[in-house]
Amino acid sequence: MWDFKVNKNTKLLLILFGAFILLTLSLVNIKNITSTKEVLGIETQENINREFWDNFLNENPDYIPGWLEIGRQDQAFAIDPNFRKESGN
Repeated sequence: MWDFKVNKNTKLLLILFGAFILLTLSLVNIKNITSTKEVLGIETQENINREFWDNFLNENPDYIPGWLEIGRQDQAFAIDPNFRKESGN
């Protein structure tokens, strides 16, 4: 029904065009991943979570989930030696 004959130059052009499209999409994706994110017009900060937990734990030094959040299980065990983190968390 459809009988297309494609010569070598057309094949090369299609391959180059496809490669160009893939490269362009990859660059746009990399740019989107590395750009700062905005939530409702406010830029997010990478270290705001760590700053929050540091400030919170200075005021509440016995809060075990906070120590676990920043990766200090030794401090959680120092507060409560019987503490055992549940599996799946």
